[in-house]
Amino acid sequence: DWAWSPLAAVAGLLLIGAAASLALRPEAARRFSDKMSALIVPGLLATLGMGWAAVQISGWTPESWATSISAASVLGPEVTPRTIAFDCEAVLTGLMRLLTNAAFFLLGLLLGGQARDARQVLGTIVVAASLYTLYAMVAQAVNAQARWTGVHLWVPWEKYFAGTFINRNNYATYAGVAAVTALCLAFKPRRSEEHT
Repeated sequence: DWAWSPLAAVAGLLLIGAAASLALRPEAARRFSDKMSALIVPGLLATLGMGWAAVQISGWTPESWATSISAASVLGPEVTPRTIAFDCEAVLTGLMRLLTNAAFFLLGLLLGGQARDARQVLGTIVVAASLYTLYAMVAQAVNAQARWTGVHLWVPWEKYFAGTFINRNNYATYAGVAAVTALCLAFKPRRSEEHT
């Protein structure tokens, strides 16, 4: 779970860089704002959801709304804020994850504005996944001979093919998404789609 915090920081830095890039290119900013108008309703709904999460942990709600299962019964209400949420830490973590996903969605919208840019992003994903898989294949072959050669490459799982992923299911998902991405890249866009 700790990996969400650095990921959120990276998403924030990328959004700051994207905003600076848009500020320097007015034409790209205009195209991006045209696309953002289609996201008014989803953005409003996401904002309402995040606002409700903030209200749950704020302590501004009436005392009758407070959860009956809380540390306040042991520590006293003056030590702990009266919140609707049972676990304020879980609400903050959920907010961080939601905002991180929203940030990457906005970055995808920005980078996918032109077919050429979108294909470059997809190509990067395919190249990265191919390198992960190639490393895992080499590591598996080298580690199978480690008894005789003494050379061992690090992989999190010796008996499962998981690349450098700790969870083999995450690797399988990543490889599947990369395969679909490679399939999408195999089709050349029509001329009219290149500037949409």
